[in-house]
Amino acid sequence: RCPKLEILSLKRSSMPHVALNCPLLHELDLASCHKLSDAAIRAAATSCPLLESLDMSNCSSVSDETLREIAISCGSLHILDASYCPNISLESVRLPMLTVLKLHSCEGITSASMAAVAFSYMLEVLELDNCNLLVSVSLDLPRLKAIRLVHCRKFVDLCLKSSVLSSVSVSNCPSLQRINITSEALKKLVLQKQDSLTILLLQCHCLEEVDLSECGSLTNSVCEVFSTGGGCPVLRSLFLDSCEELTSVNFHSSSLVSLSLSGCRKLTRIELRCPLLEHVSLEDCDHLEVASFSSVGLRSLNLGICPKLNVLRVEAPRMVSLELKGCGVLSEALIYCPLLTSLDASFC
Repeated sequence: RCPKLEILSLKRSSMPHVALNCPLLHELDLASCHKLSDAAIRAAATSCPLLESLDMSNCSSVSDETLREIAISCGSLHILDASYCPNISLESVRLPMLTVLKLHSCEGITSASMAAVAFSYMLEVLELDNCNLLVSVSLDLPRLKAIRLVHCRKFVDLCLKSSVLSSVSVSNCPSLQRINITSEALKKLVLQKQDSLTILLLQCHCLEEVDLSECGSLTNSVCEVFSTGGGCPVLRSLFLDSCEELTSVNFHSSSLVSLSLSGCRKLTRIELRCPLLEHVSLEDCDHLEVASFSSVGLRSLNLGICPKLNVLRVEAPRMVSLELKGCGVLSEALIYCPLLTSLDASFC
């Protein structure tokens, strides 16, 4: 009975009952209160009409009924952490006022639960780590800024549309096959080691850096995503290291500055028309046979690490050094590099 109390934490308390008469309370932490019943948690939260932040993580008794009651009684609730609550599925739950929703390791969260999340049109942050029954997420939320999907082992399909989306954390989702993202704020996208990823669709006009290293199922079609007209007009850095299904790479980009293809052992052909390209890595691309660099910004290039290179075309107005030493089967070379001062074609 504290009429002026605004913040209360009962975290890890062992009490079996709680009754609150705190009309000004706006922050309540009930995390890991294992002995509190579902009814007790419901009564405590709904008695605080001005509640803005509620943490009920690791309260295994919490049900969807409690969430429905809270949605009705706490119209100012913006932050909700219901992580590690196995009995919630968000069935028929509507929480339109939320800006932050955390649902880590919630066993009842499935793709159907996303219908409820879609009603949270104010949502800015969504965290779904370790939701092992989640198969797909498709959300069009105008204020969504950040989403986390880590260790979701059955997760297959991600479709996001938000003009302010600036952070996408997706990792250790071994079944993920398809990603479709539309954003005007996303600048960096890291999707390393997504072994099943085959389809990537991006409309991200501010995206500058993408890391798809060790995405072993990506095919040559990924080049269309990052070439002119593909939806990433200001992309500067692209990492495709150890993408072992790539056999032919063709990029036409007016913005790309750095490209890494290290470890792409099946790559046999590369064609780059990137006037700003300054750095390219081809380490362990030992099956490369045809290479074309048309109007690139490279100042130096080492192709001596590509022993099977047969045809080479280089048009680089700024290039001063070209290393071909060891390209023993090179039979055709067209080189237009007016500033070239160093050329080593030993053993060619």
